[in-house]
Amino acid sequence: MKLSNTTEHLKVGAIAGIATGMLLPILHMEPLWLAVIIAAFVLMVLFELWQWKVSTNPNYLKLKWLDCIVDIMAGWISFSVPMVILCSML
Repeated sequence: MKLSNTTEHLKVGAIAGIATGMLLPILHMEPLWLAVIIAAFVLMVLFELWQWKVSTNPNYLKLKWLDCIVDIMAGWISFSVPMVILCSML
């Protein structure tokens, strides 16, 4: 089993987390940090479900279930950590 695009999930999650972490304090919306983190998790799960749906491989989930879980967790953690740090600093 090869983890195919986990580094892309890490990069995009970190960029989105930094941007959101800088934007929420500017807009005075720091109390929404938890809702934003939950929404990001839901969006990442929905994106993985979309990838499964458009896949032409009938055994997609059977072959890539670990990759899906790792991608979701990598993207979510790399989004959440910088966002929480930046929201608490600014």
